[in-house]
Amino acid sequence: MTHMPATGTEHVDSPPAEDRTADTARIACPLRVLCVDDSVPIIRILRIGLESAGHKADCFTSAVDVRDRFSTDPIPYDVAVTDHEMPGMSGLELVRFLRARSFSGGILVYCSPLDAADAAAYRDAGVSLFLSKPAELSHVLSAVERAAPARR
Repeated sequence: MTHMPATGTEHVDSPPAEDRTADTARIACPLRVLCVDDSVPIIRILRIGLESAGHKADCFTSAVDVRDRFSTDPIPYDVAVTDHEMPGMSGLELVRFLRARSFSGGILVYCSPLDAADAAAYRDAGVSLFLSKPAELSHVLSAVERAAPARR
């Protein structure tokens, strides 16, 4: 995917040097991460990588399941990571659902390259960070940490 030059939008190619922090820094402030991708292997890799870095990962293979699970409950995550193309409910529909439920966490769209219209729709829905598949796990972890809102 090419860099989308809109203000506040970032496409991650590789993590900056300052994002390659020691594991102790990650563990000191663990993130609660919602991962949604219809690919079971990707979900497994995300879970293992995030938990190895000291974060808590709740993973779903269906955006519809996320919608059903959190239709009335609070959404207790710092960051959501979503694919774009999924059966039943797209990543964009999921993002709109999360924002409608007052999810204020960061959102990382981790997917195949998006066309300009889809990227613009995600930006309009409050997404500012995109990462194209495939990516090194270290790049995904760095992007998740960068997507997290500042915490007190």
